[in-house]
Amino acid sequence: MHQVGFTQSVASLGTALTISQAKLLKRYTTQVVLIYDNDTAGQKATLRAIPILRNEGISVKVVSLLDVKDPDEFVSKYGIEKLMIQIENAQSDIWYQILEIQLKYNINIVQEKIKFLEEATDILATIESSIEQLVYVEEVVKHYNIEKTAIEAALKKRYIKKPTKDNANVYENHHNKSDLQVDLLSALYHHKEVFPHIKEHIHEKLFDIGIKREIAKCILDSLNTNTEINIEKLPSLTIEDQQIISKLILGKDKRYNDSQKLYKMINDTLKQLNLRYIKQQLSTTTNVDEMKNLILYQKFIAKLNIVPING
Repeated sequence: MHQVGFTQSVASLGTALTISQAKLLKRYTTQVVLIYDNDTAGQKATLRAIPILRNEGISVKVVSLLDVKDPDEFVSKYGIEKLMIQIENAQSDIWYQILEIQLKYNINIVQEKIKFLEEATDILATIESSIEQLVYVEEVVKHYNIEKTAIEAALKKRYIKKPTKDNANVYENHHNKSDLQVDLLSALYHHKEVFPHIKEHIHEKLFDIGIKREIAKCILDSLNTNTEINIEKLPSLTIEDQQIISKLILGKDKRYNDSQKLYKMINDTLKQLNLRYIKQQLSTTTNVDEMKNLILYQKFIAKLNIVPING
């Protein structure tokens, strides 16, 4: 890019943008235009970079490379002026995500259009600025010929589900099972000091197969070898996977600055995950000695009480 005159371009080596790179960018600009390769890896890298940049207060746009793989090929085929036009007309990050979702569905079929609009609403719900959100709601309503009240009602439901002061106790006690594994992984990511206290009771198979288990393996391997955790470089496959990774990286829960709450959450969560895993193992094993050991460990886990070594 520099060779053809785009001297304000930088590369995120290793494809995936990192939080530290985003913080560095924020020192010099509040606007970023993403031009990753026009392949699956590039699309994933774009989807991963958007929430990281937004969290740093950076405005994001995404360039379309049309039918070519990368910027070099684009310049060779269409020329520098055409690339400048593409950059000038780059899509907003919100529209990029919405149109990526649309590719999964035939919106001429009612049921598929409903699924598409549900996922598009998830994207709209991530917009913190009420004015910006209103603008995009209006655009989606117009573009997809849907009643504005339907989108507003769907957004309202998503906000109701977010933890508030009224339901904070339920959330802290982890009755919201859909977040239980992510909360534990987030605690390990942001509070590495807890690992020595729980390493005997945690392993990757406690987590659901898929992105959560991949994240767990990445974090645990890094903590065991005392190396940097780089979950942002995991090859996530779906928008839902991207959202889990982004939530984990960016969503440090301030409640767990209180060590008592942190260790209570970890203790309760490890109990539940271990007991679930033991139950699964007991249902499949036929080895008598293994069954005895599992039952003994089950009794031990039921009484688990993890506290900081220093009290």
